[in-house]
Amino acid sequence: MTMTSLIEACTCCGSKDLATRKVLWQELVREWRLSAYETQYIDRQQGLQCQRCSSNLRTMALALAICNCYGHSGTFAQFIEEAKTRRLRVLEINEAGGLAQFLSGLPGHTIQRYPEVDMRQMPYPEHSYDLVVHSDFHIGA
Repeated sequence: MTMTSLIEACTCCGSKDLATRKVLWQELVREWRLSAYETQYIDRQQGLQCQRCSSNLRTMALALAICNCYGHSGTFAQFIEEAKTRRLRVLEINEAGGLAQFLSGLPGHTIQRYPEVDMRQMPYPEHSYDLVVHSDFHIGA
């Protein structure tokens, strides 16, 4: 079984042109004290990549989760083009991996970055956004 065998197409753009590459190097694996399973997991999460839109598996999973929340069964690119999606007020905190290229086309899209916006102390009133997207959590000093 190859690393791409469990996923047939990119959930972001629909391309079947997927490739894998190792992202961790042996010195880092040793320094982080990663097990073989953890090393394989990170290499798959970060190293399985769509050759068309450059989304990695982590981005594809986030795209799929968002689509599922809104009852959309197509690709994320198709979801972004739907009229109801184009009315969403979306806050993206930091770039959410490969999703930024899709989200940036939404009229109600706002991008903020840490440290200007800290997720632990959001400067927005409740219900300012319909969807908040992030893929990393930065802890300030």
